[in-house]
Amino acid sequence: MTVPFSPPLTDAELHFLSRWAYDEWHFTHGQGPAKKLELRHGVKPSEVAEILGAAFPTSALMEITENAPPDIPVFWPWPTTEDFRLRLMQARESNRRNLSGDYGS
Repeated sequence: MTVPFSPPLTDAELHFLSRWAYDEWHFTHGQGPAKKLELRHGVKPSEVAEILGAAFPTSALMEITENAPPDIPVFWPWPTTEDFRLRLMQARESNRRNLSGDYGS
């Protein structure tokens, strides 16, 4: 059992995270669009990975990295740095609860 990400991620966040995971896995092919956005916004890869880890189970990540993403534009889904930092804090809490077995009530 895992604690669901709360509040749920938006479609834009899910699309970005899926594309970012694919870009990271296929880094030898050059920087993909989501990776370029990460760099442009000055975010550490480990921070995006924390949100990704809270959003997707490992089995879904394997599928994402193996299959080419849809050929649609990807955008940075967090309007402000504060919005990104809030999502990161939420992801860290979700990951902490999942690791500790604290699934809430």
